[in-house]
Amino acid sequence: MKLISKASALTMIALLSGCASTFESVDTAMKNSTSFKNYDLSATDHSDAMQVMHLTSRRAVANANNIDEFTKQNHNTFLSVTQGATVAGAAIGTINPFQMATRLIGLQATKSSIAQQYRTNTLISIVPVADSTDRKEIEAKIAAYQQKQLSVAKDAYEKAGFSTKTIQSGVDVAWSRLFPRTAVVPMNTALNQTELCFNPNVFMETKDQTAFDASIVECYAITNPITHLYVDNNLSNSEVLPNSNSFIVVSTVLPDVFPVKDMKIDKKYEGVLFYQPTFYWLSSQNMKDFASTDMDRLLEYWKEGMFSYEPLLTDLGNGEVHKFGQ
Repeated sequence: MKLISKASALTMIALLSGCASTFESVDTAMKNSTSFKNYDLSATDHSDAMQVMHLTSRRAVANANNIDEFTKQNHNTFLSVTQGATVAGAAIGTINPFQMATRLIGLQATKSSIAQQYRTNTLISIVPVADSTDRKEIEAKIAAYQQKQLSVAKDAYEKAGFSTKTIQSGVDVAWSRLFPRTAVVPMNTALNQTELCFNPNVFMETKDQTAFDASIVECYAITNPITHLYVDNNLSNSEVLPNSNSFIVVSTVLPDVFPVKDMKIDKKYEGVLFYQPTFYWLSSQNMKDFASTDMDRLLEYWKEGMFSYEPLLTDLGNGEVHKFGQ
């Protein structure tokens, strides 16, 4: 099974060669399409949630990247210790869930080796495709579901009381013309500062930067330009996969610090899944800056329900939660 994404290799080659061409999501998806049979977990004891993440990441389900096994081994201890840390912290004011998780659970090996795709809040859509050779159909579906995913983020931000700004790379900002991206940025009323971000000036400071740097968008909800096309799907009774011969996986990355409690379950979000990792895996510079400099603010975000004890996959169309390890 070939589990290293060709699209990742293509990106690296283009960057090293100085190529300025634009790679559209539809083109990379069609060029790197593969048989679903190579990623089918139905004959194993893996969860539906693991199946979705396997298709999204194209990483082998092994070692640290086996989220099912992680959950089975650590769920009870992780939950009890973290809840204990919350109670203890409230009582003595010297301990918090983030410190306690690191100190007692001892998951350093997992945290350091798990794939980046599993560390981040992500909106995922698995979209049926009638004709895997029809570029126009695939392009239209990618655009439609990216827009739907961004609307989830925009609605959550605005419900939480923030203004938002939608930006396109190469149009509203100078960076990232190689792989086009669209982002929703949580802003203050004056639209000159970024909310929920350790550096509130990050947007104004980097909007004219020509080179794309992933760290500058850690406070944005941003579309993933890499989409995956699968063919030869032979499943007809899956709860998470469409009943179609071909389908495409579209995703949007959300910040680690995101108003999860303000995300709505609504039929208009049908077809959008929300993957939330355990807070222990979150590793953005934004999180690190809060943890090292402003832990009180990070704990306020904890109390506001922005983080999860365990990795979860939630259907935003109907509220069904698909758990790992089950």
